[in-house]
Amino acid sequence: MDREPSFVYYPAGTEDNLVGEFHFGSASDEEVLTPGKGIKLFLTDPPYNLGFDYGEVSDNQPEEDYHQMMEDVVDACYEAADDDAHMFLIHYPQDFAKMWPRLTKKWKFHQWITWAYPANFGHSSKKWTNASRTILWLVKGDPEFYGDRVVQPYKNPWDRRIKKLIHEEGKIGTPLYNWWQVNLCKNVSKDKKEYSNQIPEELLERIVLSTTNLGDLVADPFSGTFSTSRTAMRLGRRAWGCDLNPDVIKWRPTLTDYDSEPKIDQPKYDKEYPFYKFEEAGLTIEQIHKISAHLLETLSPEEIAKAPGIGIAKAKKMKEALQGKADKGGTIQVGISSFSPTENTDK
Repeated sequence: MDREPSFVYYPAGTEDNLVGEFHFGSASDEEVLTPGKGIKLFLTDPPYNLGFDYGEVSDNQPEEDYHQMMEDVVDACYEAADDDAHMFLIHYPQDFAKMWPRLTKKWKFHQWITWAYPANFGHSSKKWTNASRTILWLVKGDPEFYGDRVVQPYKNPWDRRIKKLIHEEGKIGTPLYNWWQVNLCKNVSKDKKEYSNQIPEELLERIVLSTTNLGDLVADPFSGTFSTSRTAMRLGRRAWGCDLNPDVIKWRPTLTDYDSEPKIDQPKYDKEYPFYKFEEAGLTIEQIHKISAHLLETLSPEEIAKAPGIGIAKAKKMKEALQGKADKGGTIQVGISSFSPTENTDK
């Protein structure tokens, strides 16, 4: 298997814009990771030294050797980082505790993030199931943070205060806490590689979006399946990666993984029907319910489907439900929840 570096340029056939650079080797080697490279974000999930199968690479080193390897790589990343840069390391908290002086020798601690996930393995009769890892956030200098790009959708968008945030201030959700629940990559997932550990791109995406801009350089010194690099390129960032396992070379990203104009999924709310304006105009909730019911009775499914977030399938179900209630002689109660917010999943 070819162990030479591979490079991805955009557009194809040019060498003007390098959007991907991938190496075989260790990031602690200056011939692999060059000092002063100007990397804005390091995002990595290192081997845990638990004896996983990584081919030619040992995942069962003496503890001192393992800790020294981690220190060497983290220090090399610092030298290759921009003057203002982020580093996110994903590991188990007990290991971070042991390596703490080594990891923070040059980098500055910024925050702990807990990543929790449902797990059907690792059960024990002597303790609770371990279903979380820690994300250690380190910084160099004073890098920018764009937390408003990654938010949780409002759970109560019809609350009067939330309505004003959405429709008048353009808010799309609440900031994240430093406790994230993101499912592991399942073996049946189309994106899952035949590899011992793979971080879900949903988790990687929120870190990339909140710490970098289009064109910034994102690096993973323990690339493995190259999920970090693919995520970065899909989001219009440049990617750098390396790994000592020759078996993973086949997963290096290519130009097909790069998107120069990415579309970012964000919560989407109905801004054409700000019902709180009706309330402020003096209409009661009961009157608004009646208006909604009247609209559903008189409009065709095709017309209802034009409302943001509805779609033809939902419109037909709404009409069928409305007709069913009318046939039974019941009171029709179709309220403002019929026009509830939806997730924008358009790519």
